[in-house]
Amino acid sequence: MGNLSSPAPDTDAVTLIGKQGNRYLCPDIAAVDRYLADLSQRTRHLKSKFPELARVFRTDIDLLLERRTALARDHQSEKVTSGPLATIS
Repeated sequence: MGNLSSPAPDTDAVTLIGKQGNRYLCPDIAAVDRYLADLSQRTRHLKSKFPELARVFRTDIDLLLERRTALARDHQSEKVTSGPLATIS
């Protein structure tokens, strides 16, 4: 399984490190979605000829999905703390 590195010093961006050291800069949901689309396409094309490489990409996809879930949860929390629901006591 990949791991999560610390945020870059000047930004809130997080870099995920995949199973074979592939690095994914994931500052927001849009960036994660681009990686997910690319890796999904690669996995489909490689599945029959290079199943082991397809499994590596699938592991990275799982890691990116975890990051996407965390970003979506954070985004939803921001909406509640700053939106109209934040004023409900």
